[in-house]
Amino acid sequence: MDRVEQIVRTFLGEYVLEPVQVDELDRKAHLIKLGIINSLTLTRLVAYLEREMKTEIDPSEFEIEHFETIEAICNFMNNKLSK
Repeated sequence: MDRVEQIVRTFLGEYVLEPVQVDELDRKAHLIKLGIINSLTLTRLVAYLEREMKTEIDPSEFEIEHFETIEAICNFMNNKLSK
């Protein structure tokens, strides 16, 4: 598990799900379709990622596909941080 995934799972465990549920959540589970993330939760997640990763997500970079799964969030953030 990489750092981004740990941060996302920590956020979900603190603000959305029970820790046991987070541990069992598959990286490819569709967070939006499952109702785990909604517009308010997504806004909080973005702010949390910015704070924890010490970066800024520009509104022009914001695409819903980047936040559909834990795997997509990891890919997006790791690509962003590697630039």
